[in-house]
Amino acid sequence: MSLALSIAVVIGSIAGWLVAELVTGFGFLGGILIGSAGASIAALSFPMLHLDIGHGLIPWAIATVVGAVTLLLVACLIKRRT
Repeated sequence: MSLALSIAVVIGSIAGWLVAELVTGFGFLGGILIGSAGASIAALSFPMLHLDIGHGLIPWAIATVVGAVTLLLVACLIKRRT
């Protein structure tokens, strides 16, 4: 599980960086940190919620990108309201 979580953090960092480039206001490091957190949350919560999208690297990468982008969009909405 620790290797899978490490891969999720790396993929989430990349996704966070890409989304931070599109959505201004978080900066380079902020996008990476929020993306990593979202990917970690998705990687841990998908199995607990019995959301099985398949086995292997590609489905795992899709799940982590979904988590990273979702958390970044939520953070963007919260930031706009304050």
